[in-house]
Amino acid sequence: MSTESKRAVGRRSFICALLTFAMILGLLAAMPIAAGAENTAAGPDTVADAGAAARAMSNFVRTRYYSPGIFVDVDESMWYGNENLNTIADAYEYELMSGDSPTTFNPTGNLTIAEAITVAARVHSIYATGHMLEFAPIPGAPWFQDYVNYAIDNGIISSGVFGDYDRAASRAEMANIFANALHEDAYQDRYDVNWPPDVDESTPYYNEIMQLYSAGIVGGDEGTWTFRHADNITRAEAAAIFTRLVVVNTRLGYDYYYPGFTS
Repeated sequence: MSTESKRAVGRRSFICALLTFAMILGLLAAMPIAAGAENTAAGPDTVADAGAAARAMSNFVRTRYYSPGIFVDVDESMWYGNENLNTIADAYEYELMSGDSPTTFNPTGNLTIAEAITVAARVHSIYATGHMLEFAPIPGAPWFQDYVNYAIDNGIISSGVFGDYDRAASRAEMANIFANALHEDAYQDRYDVNWPPDVDESTPYYNEIMQLYSAGIVGGDEGTWTFRHADNITRAEAAAIFTRLVVVNTRLGYDYYYPGFTS
């Protein structure tokens, strides 16, 4: 065989070897990762960290503007007005509450169980994903059914706890609902709680009430410091709780009592 022929054979052999090597690399890339290797690369801690990264108080942002006078029945000089705690304005701007009509807020009116659960479900969704939870109406079902289902599925409430979702919510029931709307890390203790005097371990939802107290999310009546757990919660009181829940720097501290303040 001539020298030139030998060189041609060598070149062909080299090219064949390269093609074979490329095919082997392609097959290796297409093969699934073994279970052991997959767990090493992305184990349970990675999944948990991804969930923790999604959860954030910074997910709560103001999405609309409140102008005094937008609700004709809101006295801005009251404790919830923009001349004091700005409670209703904050709840409105964070889209946690709207009026009960285009021109009225009804601050002294009652909040229903369904309304409380709906807000809690939306708070949970924003905190967990950064997105506001919205459902299309279900034909033939109550307007709140999807929010109730979401709350049950996500551990905000237990199935069967509330028989009538249209009735007014008590202050203790509100505490029960909102003690589970965020991850436990979001309920940071602000101070040791030795009050309220009308709440003890026999009180319904005692642990949930004390959790919100110690986090500075709820307070008591100025002067008596009572929580009034059996009383219906008003819309203005609910607005205060919603805002403190999602805006940490509005939570109560040692000096949280104001003239005429109730929450």
